[in-house]
Amino acid sequence: MVKGEAGKTYSLFVVANGDTVTSTTHIIASPPIDSLYWVADEVDDTLGLVWVYFQDPGIDQRGYRFMSRRVSNIPKRNDRMFRPNTLLNNQLFYGQNYSFGIGRPDKYADGLSEDNYDHADRKRYRLGDTVRIRLCSIDVPAYNFFNSVEQSMDNSNSPFAAPNNVISNIQGGLGCWVGYGVSEKKVVCLP
Repeated sequence: MVKGEAGKTYSLFVVANGDTVTSTTHIIASPPIDSLYWVADEVDDTLGLVWVYFQDPGIDQRGYRFMSRRVSNIPKRNDRMFRPNTLLNNQLFYGQNYSFGIGRPDKYADGLSEDNYDHADRKRYRLGDTVRIRLCSIDVPAYNFFNSVEQSMDNSNSPFAAPNNVISNIQGGLGCWVGYGVSEKKVVCLP
């Protein structure tokens, strides 16, 4: 991992076994998260979503990748790392305030298994949880990559799904060279 700086462009250049791989990414400054609050489900008021409020700066086309992590003094209730959660682009809310509810990522969303994933918690946070949310600004090529990966994963279990190619921003290879502009905020899940 390379620690970058918002507003700068970073290049990748690798030569191995006679092959050359190149890419560039631009780190976009992330807008601050205005506020977070927890809203209980109507059916079970001990579970709910965290609502995220922020304003898109309206200066460029970009993607947003949200990540979340439940932190707790109880080790069994602690997520080991931030997990990808929601992917958006700013086409529908360019330059506007935007809000949405974010749930806990699926147990296997990042390919890892954790012992602390209770089925009742599926896609929800519990009353009393402490949750950290990261709002990551990404450039359009990175958004296109993550969006195509998610579409491919979503379609993989359907025999009727159209084939989907992963869109890479790497020339001479497959994958993504991505820079994240990050803002982060914490909320305790209380009504």
